[in-house]
Amino acid sequence: ALFSTGNTRSSYEAILELDYITNVVETSPPVWALVASGGAAGAGNDVVSEGQGYALMVTGITLAAMDASDPNRQDTMNRFYAFFGGWRRMCENSTPVAYCQSNKLCADGTVACLPGWKHNKFFTEVTGTGSAPDGDEDAIVGMIMAIKAVENDAQKPSWYDEVRDWADRSSTSFLLHNTKLSNSGQNRILKLGSCWGGWEQDGNNPSYHSQG
Repeated sequence: ALFSTGNTRSSYEAILELDYITNVVETSPPVWALVASGGAAGAGNDVVSEGQGYALMVTGITLAAMDASDPNRQDTMNRFYAFFGGWRRMCENSTPVAYCQSNKLCADGTVACLPGWKHNKFFTEVTGTGSAPDGDEDAIVGMIMAIKAVENDAQKPSWYDEVRDWADRSSTSFLLHNTKLSNSGQNRILKLGSCWGGWEQDGNNPSYHSQG
C-alpha cells in the first residue's frame, strides 16, 4: 500500500512515493495529475478530485513542516505547484458543466472553484460532473498550508498571490455550493457534493466532515 513501510522516513521521502502514480501532463507551467485506481476511480486511467486534493494536501503539509533551510524545500514547492496546476486545470475544464455552481468565483469570476469529481489522466475530458466535498476540502487545506508555509519568506514563490486567491475564493465556493442551510436558517450541513445531498432524505456522509 502507498506509504506502507516498516521504516521511519520523512514526509518529504513519503511524497516522493507519489511519483509512480503521477502523470506529468505539462511541464511549463507544470500540470501534474495524481492517477487513481480501484472502485469509482476505475482501472487507473482517471483522476478523481479526492486523489488530486490529497496530493495538494500532503505536499502543502510537507512544505509547512519544513525549515526554511531544508534542502528539499524548493522541490516540495515545485511539487505542490505542479499538483495545484492539475487542480486548476480540472476546475477550468469543469466550468462549462458546473451546472450546480451558480457562482463561478475563481480566476476573477470566470472559473468554477470546485471541479467535477472525475477526469481522465490527461485532463482532456471531464468524466464525472458535480464536485465532491472530500476532494475539495483536501485541496483547499493544501493551498492554505502552502500559503502559510511561505508567507513570511523574504522572497515569496511566484505562485503565492495566485494560490492565496484561489484558496480564498475556493473556501467561499465550498460554503456556497457544498453546504446547505436548514429550513430555520440557523444550521448548516455538509452535502454529498455540489449537485446532491443535504438534510433528511437528501443524504449526508459523516466521513466528509474532516480532511484527509
